[in-house]
Amino acid sequence: MKTEKWLRVSLLLGVVWGPAGCQKVNSTDVRTSGVYADFSVAEHSATQAKVDATLQVGGASSNTYLSLTGQDRLTVYVGSHAYPMQGYSSVYQYYSATIPYPASDTELRVAFERGPDDVSAPGSTVIVTGLFSIAPMAKTQYSRAKDSLEIDWAPFDPTSRLSWFMYGSCLQTVSDDSVMDSGRVTLPAGTLKKPPPPDPDEEHHPIPPDQCTATANVTKSRAGQVDPAFTGGTFTASQQRSVSFDSIP
Repeated sequence: MKTEKWLRVSLLLGVVWGPAGCQKVNSTDVRTSGVYADFSVAEHSATQAKVDATLQVGGASSNTYLSLTGQDRLTVYVGSHAYPMQGYSSVYQYYSATIPYPASDTELRVAFERGPDDVSAPGSTVIVTGLFSIAPMAKTQYSRAKDSLEIDWAPFDPTSRLSWFMYGSCLQTVSDDSVMDSGRVTLPAGTLKKPPPPDPDEEHHPIPPDQCTATANVTKSRAGQVDPAFTGGTFTASQQRSVSFDSIP
């Protein structure tokens, strides 16, 4: 009887359980003031950007996602051009649109547009920066003990956040995610180190080689703002580049 009662209540509330305990609820059952919005835009190709959106009930850590119903819809606006966002259901419900990547810094707006019985949230915005390029490395091979290592890119934007990390089978991963974009990352000689050998109880772990191809990833991001009609949220624009080099002792 309890199970039957819960199923009836769930159907009345429009709740659907998905994989990994995630839930979906019809957007027409939730007011905008109870919705947490998470928007992101990232490079999809050399000419396109991908805009993703999730709408949650109960904050950023909630596992309840809105499924747009009725007159509710999400639309990306770039200037006078409108790009409707399409819904996808995987582990959770999300919405996505692909747009032309702007040639220069451009404001992008995501609108949560609703019917007359609800409050719309049309003003979530972020500035999408023009594409950047990493310069070729000065050398193809760097000694961890003897060589400083420098990565340069252009253009750089001191208003953007920067994160980077370097990894390889012969490297202990190093990273930093709390710097402003200055167009350069410099690591003094001795910063990069070989990983320690595996412990005796890690017999299936390979012994790190002395030399390998290493990769450096650089991600630039800029924070925007979500419409105040939401209970909260985030809006981030980011793009990533990578470069490889040979790491030797």
